[in-house]
Amino acid sequence: MGIDRSMDIRSDLTDSKPTSIRLEPEVRKFIKAQADALGTSEQSVIGMILKGVVEMSMNQTTGSLRTIRERFLYLFQVHKIDLPSTAFLLREYGFTLSVLGDSDKLLDLITPNVINYVAQLFHVNPQWISGGIDSPIALGVEVRWYKNVYRMASRLMEYVDKGLKPHVMFIQRHEAEFDKAFLDNDAGRVDEEPIGVIVRLTHEYPNEIYFKTYECWEFERWNYEPCRQQMKLLICFCDQASRKHLISYGGYSLSTNAIRILTSQVGLPANVSKEIHQVTWHPEDYASIRFKVEQEKSEWPSVEKAYKNSTLDSLIKDQ
Repeated sequence: MGIDRSMDIRSDLTDSKPTSIRLEPEVRKFIKAQADALGTSEQSVIGMILKGVVEMSMNQTTGSLRTIRERFLYLFQVHKIDLPSTAFLLREYGFTLSVLGDSDKLLDLITPNVINYVAQLFHVNPQWISGGIDSPIALGVEVRWYKNVYRMASRLMEYVDKGLKPHVMFIQRHEAEFDKAFLDNDAGRVDEEPIGVIVRLTHEYPNEIYFKTYECWEFERWNYEPCRQQMKLLICFCDQASRKHLISYGGYSLSTNAIRILTSQVGLPANVSKEIHQVTWHPEDYASIRFKVEQEKSEWPSVEKAYKNSTLDSLIKDQ
């Protein structure tokens, strides 16, 4: 193996000989941009990159620590939280700006308690932060709305009580064909139409610290009648709660690839949500107690009856 061979000959590398590297235009452009940003030479940037690769390849512990540090800081960066705000959010755990700037001190403070706090804040797997797994999110029972609408509605109201202003984003595929999926009724003659939820939460702190986090719930298929009707119950609840300005909601679309990233649990909702710019469909057209249902009307009576027989409205309280 190349790594084993490099370990054998490390002690022989006492002479520093010039090395020429041929870079493709795209790579050279990247190197130059990094050098300009860091105020150093292109050679220094290349050296830093290669040193990092060598460290991760030859020292598993160093590589693991680098992963923990990078994932930890990346979560704050991707949610657009600057370093002073990061230090403020973590102040109770001993974090300061100087700690964030010192790799060793930073790692010393990333304890299991800190990892759990950050994981809960950003709705990610704590094991991902600690480098144990490669999936940043988990679409398990905690975010399952199918046959679990009441619990998920309760979850939304818990966010309301915490002042997080939940905005429920009902996600479909770009150019989704719900009408065909509805008529097919899971017979397999048409492709599956995914339907899912991302909950956007707003965090506000003193010192004008303000950011949003994103919790991804499960995706199911609109084609399957039980899934579809459960989703319509959730839509009804959100519409009822929005009437009292407790939560807000809307219909949005993502590319097939973006949905695949979420369902395979390999990407962060905060990154995927950058594709979302405006409302593209109206869930209340499919299910609403207060508005006239315009889509899939034949199914509405059974959904309406199920909603009125449920206790979902009991969750909606005046604030």
